[in-house]
Amino acid sequence: MPYTKFYLLVEGDDDLRFAERVVIPALSSRCDFVQAWKYAQKKADKVNSFLRSIKSMGAEYLLLGDLNASQCFPKKRESLLQRFTQLDDRQTVIVVTEIESWYLAGLADNNPLGVRAPADTNNLTKEQFNDTMPKGFDSRIDYMVEVLKHFEIQTATVRNLSFHYFARRCGLLRS
Repeated sequence: MPYTKFYLLVEGDDDLRFAERVVIPALSSRCDFVQAWKYAQKKADKVNSFLRSIKSMGAEYLLLGDLNASQCFPKKRESLLQRFTQLDDRQTVIVVTEIESWYLAGLADNNPLGVRAPADTNNLTKEQFNDTMPKGFDSRIDYMVEVLKHFEIQTATVRNLSFHYFARRCGLLRS
């Protein structure tokens, strides 16, 4: 079996946390090397150089981007492709609307937090996610970590279309 490398390029800290606690452990069974890399605060030249390196070693990669203020997928994808000229359009996944929608999408129904995740998290915002935080949590980050402890990939694919697409693209789903 050939040596396989997979890189997940993510925007911010919440995306990185998600990748490190959900994606990397799940992909480690199919890849020899999996790494998440934060790109949002880096200069375009540095990101383009990193993308060239990934391509030259024959590794797989996906770049995640939140839809945020963009009006639609094509506009967000276009802005990423303009900024990162080494980015392959087919290696870009846009999260609807923000990464927090993925966090809640996978929260198990029988979680000890007492949080009931919506059946559809496709348009869930940061603010709506924050509103689900039970009393007793000192920080949003602590809450996010706890949510990820009870994350189910299969559940997330049902509750969130962009996560389903992402999971299928990077091999998180069982055939």
